[in-house]
Amino acid sequence: MSKAKIVVPGELVAVAEEYLSGENTVEEDSSIKSAVYGLAEYDDSKKTVRVKAKRTIKPICKGAIAIGEIISVKPDVVLVCINQAKRGNEKLTIFQSLGVIFIRNIKRAFVKDARDEFRVGDIIKAEVVNVTPFAAELSTVKPEHGVIKAFCSNCRHELFLFGRTLRCLNCNNTERRKIALDYGKINLG
Repeated sequence: MSKAKIVVPGELVAVAEEYLSGENTVEEDSSIKSAVYGLAEYDDSKKTVRVKAKRTIKPICKGAIAIGEIISVKPDVVLVCINQAKRGNEKLTIFQSLGVIFIRNIKRAFVKDARDEFRVGDIIKAEVVNVTPFAAELSTVKPEHGVIKAFCSNCRHELFLFGRTLRCLNCNNTERRKIALDYGKINLG
């Protein structure tokens, strides 16, 4: 190996006209980019570039469980800022913090308007069903997924679950959401 440099995932390490893509690299549109954090090593005799991983970075992926805060609710789509994600007991690195829930992925029953199921500021647990360059597509269809913490639309105090209804103990307002089975039981710390 003739030269080396520290690189991060997505960083350009070479162009395809100069080097061949090696271990832990991705070639796209004649650019060779690092797939991991590590040391980019260039072999001028073989004209290859590879990245020797310094540590393993596990990105958010299909099947992962994400927890995030709802930042926008439209009639047919919900936008979520993903704060954490896990696959099994393994924490994942969040490169794409924007999540999107399309109305078809809210619950099994017919949903006329996403605003009937979620509100801005709600904390949700959802499954990642697809990852695109723009957002992670999320689903709350399963009973264990949905709102895990909600706040009153009137006074912004925490809502508590009574049966299937959420109630604000401050102003006595009642609201409904697509509630997860473990509403209020998850430690977000």
